[in-house]
Amino acid sequence: MITFDPRLPDGRPSLIFRVTIRGTRLRVDLEYIRITFTVEDGGSAAVVVRGQDVLVDESGPVTVALVGQGPAADRCTAAPD
Repeated sequence: MITFDPRLPDGRPSLIFRVTIRGTRLRVDLEYIRITFTVEDGGSAAVVVRGQDVLVDESGPVTVALVGQGPAADRCTAAPD
């Protein structure tokens, strides 16, 4: 399961990236106050956003509010394996 707990660095209001999860390509639109997932190719994908299970499918974008994200990140880091 892919887990998101994002924090944007100061001065960066948004970030768009793509990730493929088990054959489903998602577009991820990240802003300070929300993260939105959209299926670009494939069926559906399950992700977790700050402990909340989220199912994204081809029926349309799914937006999750990001309340109380804490301090902004000063760099990007990957979670250890």
